[in-house]
Amino acid sequence: MITKHAEPTSQRPQRRLGRVVASVAAMATAAVVGLAPPSLADAPGTVGDTGGVGLNVRATPSTGGAALHNLDSGTQVSIDCQIRGDWVTNESGFSSNLWDSLPAYGGYVADAYVDTGYDGSIPGVPTCDEAEPPPGGDLTYVTQLQGHSTQGEDCGPTSAIMALLADGTTPRAWSQGEQAAVIQAHADSEIDWIGPSTQGVLNVLEANGRSGALVGSADAVLGHVRDGGTGILGGTTEYGVPWANSAGQGAGHFMAILDYDAGSGLFAVGDPSSINQYVQYATWNQLSEFFYAVSGKGGVILS
Repeated sequence: MITKHAEPTSQRPQRRLGRVVASVAAMATAAVVGLAPPSLADAPGTVGDTGGVGLNVRATPSTGGAALHNLDSGTQVSIDCQIRGDWVTNESGFSSNLWDSLPAYGGYVADAYVDTGYDGSIPGVPTCDEAEPPPGGDLTYVTQLQGHSTQGEDCGPTSAIMALLADGTTPRAWSQGEQAAVIQAHADSEIDWIGPSTQGVLNVLEANGRSGALVGSADAVLGHVRDGGTGILGGTTEYGVPWANSAGQGAGHFMAILDYDAGSGLFAVGDPSSINQYVQYATWNQLSEFFYAVSGKGGVILS
């Protein structure tokens, strides 16, 4: 029997996620090699009622992650870190987006199904992204929050700039040390008075000699990136992404979808308003939840 319980609907928290995987390399290591990031302290847990189907250990903290093992109710486990991922509801109706890393099994289980003694994070157990440094690689992160006059509206051009760089095109007048000026120059010339819009993103691409196609679903963008392309996703900051900047929740927003790691099943995301200010990673389901094609926001794929 697990301690986690169903909350009354009126008290259940909004579907907002916490933090995200810091590194595809860390996730791939846990999934492929069978090792999890180093932890500060391990914690015990017991698999609770699974309705007789067992609890899947998955390669990523998502319901779509590859199933590596299946654990029976009552199985004792050791948790070395925790991370936010897809939402899961247990047999008692309790919902959580917390996942537990099990180093003995090389993967993650939904915390909603594990009796840890806590409904939320376990005190003293680190988040998995704290165990690894911020991701590096050859992807360039650019923040829209550069202190310039239009920073609050520049998610579109900033996302387009990141997508161009990831796709091998250097934006006009690009300078690593003068990012704010480059962003504002694109915003001033390509974004009209209605604010960031899909058409404005297309204008930025065209101004840099690239074409883009407007698409009406997250699947179209994510499928394009999975197949080796680059895209830009429009949505609302209140939903989906684990690292959402709470100061801007509920606002229309654009993010660049820069790459896909087949080993972990995660997408590399350049969120120009991220408080962490580095490339982060998310699942297909999380990005689909973020997507919201309305009021000029939609998806763009680079062609």
